[in-house]
Amino acid sequence: MIKCDVIQDLLPLYQDKVASAESASLIEEHIKHCPNCRAYFDALQASDMYVRVEVDDAEIGALRKMKKKLRKKSLVMILAGALLTLVLIVASVALFGSRFPISFLLGSEKIGAHEMAAMRESRLLMDASTILAINDEKGNHTGEIRFPLPNGAVPFENSAYPVSEGNRQYLITSESFEPYLSEILPQNGFHYDRMGAWIAVYNIDNSIRIGMSSSMFTGDYMRLQIWEITTIPNVP
Repeated sequence: MIKCDVIQDLLPLYQDKVASAESASLIEEHIKHCPNCRAYFDALQASDMYVRVEVDDAEIGALRKMKKKLRKKSLVMILAGALLTLVLIVASVALFGSRFPISFLLGSEKIGAHEMAAMRESRLLMDASTILAINDEKGNHTGEIRFPLPNGAVPFENSAYPVSEGNRQYLITSESFEPYLSEILPQNGFHYDRMGAWIAVYNIDNSIRIGMSSSMFTGDYMRLQIWEITTIPNVP
């Protein structure tokens, strides 16, 4: 008959189900008839359950703490994003008094990577007019002229949409472009010839010509370029 000391040494292996089939059979047969080894086995099981429960509780506590921290972090990020959006809206209204910056930043579904980069790098300052240099046909500087701009025009330049030296580039709302051509330019003493996206603008006596081009930027906005290649053609 196997001694109790041997059985008790084997019981942890039996409990963890790593004992051989032969050993398991011997252990089961022994503890059926040995109250001491049976009591030892029961105590071993109770002790193992206690340890397992303690470990599980600790793990659950750690997971709960982690979940709580993540929830707080997510809430902080949401509040920060909402605050940033609010600051952008308030700053836009305070600085520009126009729907343009807000609606461009938040309202167009067609803004892509270039457009987002453009808005991030742009210098947003609305202009009502700009000063253009007057050059003769040989490129010699002969003076300057104040040239009107569309309502709410925003100077615009970045790495995705560069501007060559001496030229101007603006973002404007699409709805402001036609009134600019038909009303603002004539009111300031200019008329124009339109050739698709290219527009040649002249002063009243046709002694000064200014080149412009327009293109869609997003669904609601256009990119307006004004070429400071201002010439004085021969006047009959």
